[in-house]
Amino acid sequence: MDKVVKKAAHIMEEVTEKTDSPKEWKWWMEGTLNCGSTAGDKESDKLALFDMDGTLIHTKSGKTNPINWEDWILWNPKVPQKLKEEKAKGYRIVIVSNQKGISLGHTTAQELRKKVEALSKVFGVEMSCFMATDDDQYRKPNLGIWKYLTSSHNKIAINKADSVIFNINPSISLVMLQVDRLLEKQEQKTFLLLTGINLIIKIFCH
Repeated sequence: MDKVVKKAAHIMEEVTEKTDSPKEWKWWMEGTLNCGSTAGDKESDKLALFDMDGTLIHTKSGKTNPINWEDWILWNPKVPQKLKEEKAKGYRIVIVSNQKGISLGHTTAQELRKKVEALSKVFGVEMSCFMATDDDQYRKPNLGIWKYLTSSHNKIAINKADSVIFNINPSISLVMLQVDRLLEKQEQKTFLLLTGINLIIKIFCH
């Protein structure tokens, strides 16, 4: 595991130096929802939703919860590469994360914004981020973030046949799940599966 961590750290340094990373973020609050988007992020009919902690990244400290906003490392060195590949296919990259620690006073919206901005420099892609800060309609598996995203932030109709959800499971593999059969009555169940559980479907990091 130490070798993986060291390799990931080395990759992060290289990517930060060589990548023309997003340089500007716009942040705002939609009620209790902490929202952000890079200046070059554009609407798309195809979305790629990612959880953040325990999915794209994990803690450097080895603790379950990060000790500060800098306590993170990539789940796998190939994460930036995979994000860029999906971005090149026309997917809009979106982080969807539960961050109740803000309302509990364990961290702040500003600290998490710094964390996401640092991530985007390593990922090297334009992206958006939505963080639920309390136990309300925005917290997964509730549909608040999805409804806000598709009604206000991404007004282009979503092509559910082409949209995919990506996750990285605990064995460090990139997961893809098609959502072409998404029905209205199944939305909440599907949203829970896509953003709340790491499913082992197909390994891309090999």
